[in-house]
Amino acid sequence: MSNISKALDFAVKRKMIPANPCRYIDYPKDVKYVGRFLTVSQIEKLLQAVRGTRVETAFILASHYGLRRGEILGLQWNDVDLENDVLWIRNTRIRIFNQHRKVYEKRRKPPCHAIDGMC
Repeated sequence: MSNISKALDFAVKRKMIPANPCRYIDYPKDVKYVGRFLTVSQIEKLLQAVRGTRVETAFILASHYGLRRGEILGLQWNDVDLENDVLWIRNTRIRIFNQHRKVYEKRRKPPCHAIDGMC
């Protein structure tokens, strides 16, 4: 229950208002998210389209390993273990917009996990 609703309940108990208007709110129904996924042929076409561009590596990481944009941007060379074929996901990057629409980047550390057999 929200603080506003609690405050209004208190006002009802004190007979300051006849009823809590929060009790009459119809909340929107949750819409179940249905993800859309690319087929193998669509991924092949996508990788062909970005081949040789500066975003090719990011698309490979996203399509083959399911990495999110922030996880890809958070990768550093010490996260790559070529000897053991392991890619460690230790950092992510997020963008925060302030009221002047300037972009600041912030690093955070999610739970660390590894992707085995990355090569």
